[in-house]
Amino acid sequence: ILVSKTRGLMLAEPVYSAKEQQPLVVRMLGLWMGRVPQLLGIPHTQMVNWSQNMVHMVEQAAKCRELLPHAAELALAAYPPCERRGENGRWLAPLALLAQRLAGGNTAVEVRVLQRLGQQYRLQSQLETAVEHHTRALDLAYRVEDVNLLAQGHWHLAEDYFRQKALAPAQEQAEQAQALFKDEEAHPEQWQGAVLNTLGMIAAEREEHETAVRHFEEAQRIHLALELLVEAGRNCLNRGRVLAAHGDVPGAHAAYEQALVLVADHAAERANVLNNWGALCAGQEQYEAALEHFYEADTLLRTHPNLACHGEVLHNIGFCLRMLGRFKEAIPVARQAIQICEQLRAELLLSKVLAILARSLLMNGQRDEGLATYDRAIELVQGMPDQQKWYQELVQYKRSFLPPPPETE
Repeated sequence: ILVSKTRGLMLAEPVYSAKEQQPLVVRMLGLWMGRVPQLLGIPHTQMVNWSQNMVHMVEQAAKCRELLPHAAELALAAYPPCERRGENGRWLAPLALLAQRLAGGNTAVEVRVLQRLGQQYRLQSQLETAVEHHTRALDLAYRVEDVNLLAQGHWHLAEDYFRQKALAPAQEQAEQAQALFKDEEAHPEQWQGAVLNTLGMIAAEREEHETAVRHFEEAQRIHLALELLVEAGRNCLNRGRVLAAHGDVPGAHAAYEQALVLVADHAAERANVLNNWGALCAGQEQYEAALEHFYEADTLLRTHPNLACHGEVLHNIGFCLRMLGRFKEAIPVARQAIQICEQLRAELLLSKVLAILARSLLMNGQRDEGLATYDRAIELVQGMPDQQKWYQELVQYKRSFLPPPPETE
């Protein structure tokens, strides 16, 4: 194995399986393993460089069966801090490779790799794939009879189902996880907060606001005691959402402000908080204040991509510009959002962005394109049973720009 310096990075060249090279590769993996605890504290640019090197080492070492346990150990240790700082996207490929190479071993390591791989698919909104991997992981966890892995497996499925809006199975899985984490062999201090956060989100979706706030506050208390500040920030953000939905605007503002402090330089999390805070301001018709939050989120997301969040942020910027009568500025923003929505196949959000673009075009004197854009927005939601109110609104919006029908004699 050769180690060369490229642009200040230490990049490991391809690893071969020759016996004499394996001890050196193990030492290199151990070197990066020793740096994992520093990932949360070093400057962001340095953390990105280190994580790139770790990914490279894992991918190369995973090709050699004798080095597979060492590669998996590094990946499993490095993924959580990278995820907390929004640099987890690059771990999808090495985790998938590890899962492929470990398949059939029926080991706890295979379960843990499948759980993290499924988590990454979930974070990338590939929910069916996430459920598939987490179901496999849970089946394996029952075979290896590890209570902690069983509890984690049920929690992961709860998170997947919640994002699929399947609240009943999400609740069932979360409660199973909660019961298992009470087992003395499990580690509730690490995972109980996560389960409470999931139960809070389920309660919030059911509009059980007091229950949701109680779950989020307890989860935040646990995470703060463990100094898991990003997780505590997520609890705080979720509490702010519930308070906003319940009409407690001052409480929501305070929760979002605290969440920003807790997530610190975690760009993806910070952008999410800013997007929610901006939406709260926009809901109060404070469009200039909302734009400040949305523009900061947009800047973060251009260097730390999260397409789902970015699509929402650009929609929100376009909406505020439209409400302020700044139609010419809204047009290019809406076009950017449309590209993201098409990539994500997010049809409902796409229809809302198209409506912003259509109105802005019409108010900017681009009548033909504006009316055609309304038609496209209408067509997208016409067959959605739960969006008929929005469909009728779109029809009325378009009709308001059409000349009245001729009077009949």
